Amino acid sequence: MTRNLETLSERGWKSTRCGGFTLIELMITIALGAIVMGIGVPSYQDFVVKNRIQTQASEIRSSLAMARVEAIRRGLRVRVCPGQDRCVGANWHDGWNSFVDKNSDNNIDPNETQLEVHIRLDGGSTLTGANHVIFKSDGTASKARILNLCTADGDDSPHRRGIHVSNVGRVRVCDPDHCPPTRPI
Repeated sequence: MTRNLETLSERGWKSTRCGGFTLIELMITIALGAIVMGIGVPSYQDFVVKNRIQTQASEIRSSLAMARVEAIRRGLRVRVCPGQDRCVGANWHDGWNSFVDKNSDNNIDPNETQLEVHIRLDGGSTLTGANHVIFKSDGTASKARILNLCTADGDDSPHRRGIHVSNVGRVRVCDPDHCPPTRPI
């Protein structure tokens, strides 16, 4: 709202305008801003969680695909398992590694090449499922496997992802409720 003030100038009376907000206009603007933030912030948080899960699923998929390629390239078995330095007693969400398992003993030996090490998943995400994935020298998987990636909300989260490794070695990301069935893991 503006007011006109009359001032005296050299040529006579002159009208000038004073600009600004009134208290009511400011309160209405703040109220509208609060409503927009109340609607937008939960949507933004949902967007962030969805993108985090998609990124993590893509990272896991890429790691498994790289292990398959290395198995074919080297003509040797490549194992992907939970843990950063060993395969026994570790959880997937604490990290995972892939290595050439020359003697098929399921452990990283000094003479075996470690191909990749991934650190812990961030944002409270959990990765569960198969205790390992093995790619044979022809690129096929030793067994079909499914890994389940969930947010901190758990299995009820709408943003869950399944990482499916088929018998032929194909790795894909899917909705865990619609991943192809496999033999028990």
